[in-house]
Amino acid sequence: TDPYYIRYPPNSTPRHYSKIYATWIFIDSYLQDFYGDKHRGGFFVEAGALDGEYMSNTLQLEQAYNWTGLLVEPDSDNYSELLKTKRKAWLSPSCLSLYSFPHASLLKKSRENDEESNWLMRATSSLITNEDSFGRDNPKIFTLYETVQCFPTDSLLSALNVTHVDFFSLDIEMVEAEVLSNFPFEKISVDLWAIEHRILGVPQLKEPASLMNYTLADLKKFGFSANIIETREKLIDTFEDQKFIKFMISKGYYYLDMTCALVGDYLFLRKASNLFKSLKVPKEREFRTYVCEEKKVHAVAWPSFEIKSLRDPHHYPGLQYKDLI
Repeated sequence: TDPYYIRYPPNSTPRHYSKIYATWIFIDSYLQDFYGDKHRGGFFVEAGALDGEYMSNTLQLEQAYNWTGLLVEPDSDNYSELLKTKRKAWLSPSCLSLYSFPHASLLKKSRENDEESNWLMRATSSLITNEDSFGRDNPKIFTLYETVQCFPTDSLLSALNVTHVDFFSLDIEMVEAEVLSNFPFEKISVDLWAIEHRILGVPQLKEPASLMNYTLADLKKFGFSANIIETREKLIDTFEDQKFIKFMISKGYYYLDMTCALVGDYLFLRKASNLFKSLKVPKEREFRTYVCEEKKVHAVAWPSFEIKSLRDPHHYPGLQYKDLI
């Protein structure tokens, strides 16, 4: 019996969900530019895999470019659906350990009756790490709890004899930093990370939707009031977790981009990888810790799903770094 509960199901063709979410478009656009037809047969890890289809960051790589990998999903309801999709990947009904050793944890699961919103609720299943994690239940949402087994990431990958990951999608509801703090970067190389992360405990500032089409530089250039500029600067500080960014930089990564929202999707690229070398990033920019100063922000709602409104303009179009005038 596999001590990590890893399964490799037969491959078939899963059905497709409509890809309307800006975060998916943001991440997938980079995957297409970096990989696409140029890199077939790669290896991915997706932690927080849900059913393997809904908002999956790896399904396209598998179906179009013959990738395989490891899908990790601790929610037993989601995992049951994941088995039905028959992804061409290894599956584990576990969580990633918050420590350097295996442990059991309590998982909080929120549900609604509406099918579409229910999947949005399923995507919020989270580990209980302290009393505050229980939160206050919404009367329109019912909450379930289950005990789940967590394994160190390197234990799961070692079981598969994997030491290099081309793309790692980490979306595990606000415990990403704990998992990464115990990740063996010196033992397992990951070229590209997509990490959902937010700064906990910060006030949720808002600005008018009409300002979202302006970068911070635009606000200053066009003479907006000091109050508006100050609000934008504070917003950026709530988006970009400097401690988290600097941690990833210390592990040899380039801060590529993020979605510039309260719950942000960060992209980090390994500087020793050929992908990073192809960008030709100027030396003075390799250790940057801010990207939202030069981008439009999406604090309230996504005004557009156009890639150019989501991505750092230094890396759009194409993937060679360009200076902005």
